[in-house]
Amino acid sequence: MSLCDDAFRGAVRVHFVHTVGEEIEWFKNRALEPISTVAEARDWTERQLARSASLVVGVGPLLRRKAATMLRGVQVAPDVIGILPGLGIRDRPSNIPDDRQVLVLGRTEDRYLKGLDLAARALGTLDYGALDHGRPPTLVVRGSPAAEAAALRDELIELADHRLDVLVRDYTADQELLEADLARASLLLMPSRHEGFGLVALEAIGAAIPVLVSDTSGIAEHLRNEAQTRFVVPTRGRPDDAAAAWSRAIDRTLFDLDAAFARALDLRDALAIGMTWQRAADDLLTAIDSVRLIRRRDGT
Repeated sequence: MSLCDDAFRGAVRVHFVHTVGEEIEWFKNRALEPISTVAEARDWTERQLARSASLVVGVGPLLRRKAATMLRGVQVAPDVIGILPGLGIRDRPSNIPDDRQVLVLGRTEDRYLKGLDLAARALGTLDYGALDHGRPPTLVVRGSPAAEAAALRDELIELADHRLDVLVRDYTADQELLEADLARASLLLMPSRHEGFGLVALEAIGAAIPVLVSDTSGIAEHLRNEAQTRFVVPTRGRPDDAAAAWSRAIDRTLFDLDAAFARALDLRDALAIGMTWQRAADDLLTAIDSVRLIRRRDGT
């Protein structure tokens, strides 16, 4: 804020909201401080930053709504808009994978938040006799600190009742490695208990890989708005119920991959029309121009 106030006096400061800190803290393991204290502090910091901005932008419909609610009661609140990230279209192999890998991407330090337990439990309850040769799929988890990978693998195998093969891969920002993960995947899961938007799911959609997302995510809200509800899985409520819902959704997808990959291609084509970076940039610039126009009119 000091740069905006001093070096760039009169500049339009845009505050982006990309997560709901107060809500996700409740799904993290906070051993040193009370969760309520940390959660409220994050909410207060976000609110102070947002209220002093010229414009607030929520990434996706859920975060736009949360940002607008956060600013209620502020006498002179900035406008709040929502923008959708662009859908990066990328090629995928033309054939269906022979070896079924179910992929989960995301930092595993917050494994309960990311719903890794739900993924393992759901996959551990399926009847694999209907699959080719009766082989279970491999759960591939990308995002673990190297020192914790072995313990995480053991934990997920235990949650799956020892019925599942598990590979845990280190966290990486290497795009080539991440694209290789997607290319080998038969299905991407995003079973997060809370997700402001869900860019990992967007990556899979752009690659036309079958995807299932938690109903607590921002991308799920967008999918519902686009009448694409078959890719959204109920995740709220008791863990047993959520795991059962994920098991049913995975069963419908994994046991008919030809149809699943055809639906994934249709989903990519349907969303690509309205999700471009050009449109996101245009919407943002239009909102900034509106702020500037109001300033000129008011002489501020």
